[in-house]
Amino acid sequence: MDIFSTAYAEPLRVEFLGETIDSLRLFDPATQKSTAKLDRAVVLPAREYLRAETSPDAFAPIPEDAEWRAPDLYSDMETLFNYFTEQPVLVLDQPAALTESCADLWNKIDDGYLRHADRETLEPYPSPERLFLSWSELIDRTNGWPTLALEPLIASDASWNPAQAFPAQAPASAGLGARGMPFSQTLAIMDRLREECRVVLVARSRGQVDRLLALLREHDVPATEWTAGTWTAFEQNQTTVLPLAR
Repeated sequence: MDIFSTAYAEPLRVEFLGETIDSLRLFDPATQKSTAKLDRAVVLPAREYLRAETSPDAFAPIPEDAEWRAPDLYSDMETLFNYFTEQPVLVLDQPAALTESCADLWNKIDDGYLRHADRETLEPYPSPERLFLSWSELIDRTNGWPTLALEPLIASDASWNPAQAFPAQAPASAGLGARGMPFSQTLAIMDRLREECRVVLVARSRGQVDRLLALLREHDVPATEWTAGTWTAFEQNQTTVLPLAR
């Protein structure tokens, strides 16, 4: 049984022998390798409402609906924007679709509040605008940030200028990614692609990066891990492996 306890940076893996715990260890979810053996473990409740250790009621029971009453329990409702140490680059994947999705989500939130909120009670739940930021508020808070908008087709919205077209190709259209395809055939297609451009492989985790690099080098394919500055110059016949989470 794997337990993702908030008490540890890594998950716990408990192995049983019948109803007896046979082993208890921390492990890396990317590689599935053990990182530490334990003789005991702490499993904390995962709650969004947290009290400061110095609070007079730090160890008092937390109300079941505390998360929904957070605006009344906290002196200030911070957002993700409060945790940036530097101004980031904001990437909007299909801004028009994002705007529409946020409007639909807000309508569902508002409808749920109107249907379930009991305004006759002495302590009604906070209204949605006290719990969530609207799309317009998100845009206002990021006004002036360097922003990149991604669209599958160049949009007619003149506010996104200049526009740069990037030719793209799905793996299937290049003959890659077919179920049951021999790895030798994949390598042959990649060889042809490297004659025209740099090939970039995006991996899900650190462990997958290492496995891909080892596999490619085993077949004498020139491959390097992506680092800052890797793309400062164009190089043919080169494959770069890029971790997705960076």
